[in-house]
Amino acid sequence: EVDFLICYEHPALSNPLTGQRFRHVTLANDRLMPVARVDAAGRVRHSLFDPEWIGYAPSLTLGRLLNDHLGATRPGQQPPPAILCDSADAVLELAIKGLGMAWLPHSLASAAVKAGLLKVLGGRGDQIHFEVRLYRHRARQSGLIEAAWDMSNR
Repeated sequence: EVDFLICYEHPALSNPLTGQRFRHVTLANDRLMPVARVDAAGRVRHSLFDPEWIGYAPSLTLGRLLNDHLGATRPGQQPPPAILCDSADAVLELAIKGLGMAWLPHSLASAAVKAGLLKVLGGRGDQIHFEVRLYRHRARQSGLIEAAWDMSNR
């Protein structure tokens, strides 16, 4: 009942929008990456396996991606997060304050990493790649909807 939907796409997510009824375009590729605050001496305050970590509320898509990843890579090894947040922006702010390590979207955390506030932890296998997709119904829509769709495909 909407004209467009922007959402994350990853195999761990249940997405009923694929198939014959809907079309999509990938707007961006991103990844969750583990990061932690760097102190004045350049040392990382928290490790990848630190029990003090900042997680996402279970209702958030990023939380589902992260929980799936941790369940597959560290079954039963990761303690529950010390702090739960309901937005990636809140997770970023708490990570910058040094309250724990966190998995953040590269698109959100890259400026803090470049500024030396956060450091990426682990290796490539610790990062969770996902897409940001724009969906629409396959049937012909209004001129405005079609024009917006054409612009999104450029």
